Amino acid sequence: MIPTRSKTKLPRHLSYPIGAEALTEGLGIAPHSESFSVSFLGKQQPHTVLVAEYKPSNKPGYGGMNFLVESGWYSEKWRLTVYPVARAVRHLANRLIRERGLPLLVQWLRSSERAGWLTRNQRIELQFNPAEETLSAEENSGV
Repeated sequence: MIPTRSKTKLPRHLSYPIGAEALTEGLGIAPHSESFSVSFLGKQQPHTVLVAEYKPSNKPGYGGMNFLVESGWYSEKWRLTVYPVARAVRHLANRLIRERGLPLLVQWLRSSERAGWLTRNQRIELQFNPAEETLSAEENSGV
């Protein structure tokens, strides 16, 4: 099961569109899926429902404090963040994430096997449009 780092309590009109168990099941045995942690943030985003991020490890500077090194501050990180949706469209968002979003995340994780992918920050955002009943993905790669 993907470990949950934090989960913000939501007001009654909002709901998280997917949980850690469904994320774990949906990502299956995709590369690096066991490295993720998930946070559920209560701040509603206009269209973003799920973000997956990879940050490569970096070297501590000359003055890097030992406790930061020991706590994993400089280690590579795989993170999932789930954002809430209006409770009335939760089931639609859940269905779209399971049918379209999780396969896109698996494909994104498989792309991590390409040369150089793991040397840069990577991010994929799943964006939900309840009016059009669609889910789309936007990928970003940084230095």
